Amino acid sequence: MTIKLELFYSPYCPRCRKARDRVRSIVTSWPARCFELREVNVVNELDRAVAVGVLQTPALAIDGQLVVGPLPSLDSLQILMRQRLKGRQSP
Repeated sequence: MTIKLELFYSPYCPRCRKARDRVRSIVTSWPARCFELREVNVVNELDRAVAVGVLQTPALAIDGQLVVGPLPSLDSLQILMRQRLKGRQSP
């Protein structure tokens, strides 16, 4: 089963550029079937950002649920993704 990631960003935000690079590097390091990444420009899709509860950018939602707080470090994101994938594996 694929984990759906939504990365909310502003095109004018330097932190967002770093976050996009970080999330992309994680997604590309796993087989394509593991993750589906959707990058959401909050300027163009404000309604979606509000629906998920985004208050600042960058922000990450996993399967429609916002990851609370600042975007985790690269290592923390890797751990989080491993846990999610492990939880989805068949017993």
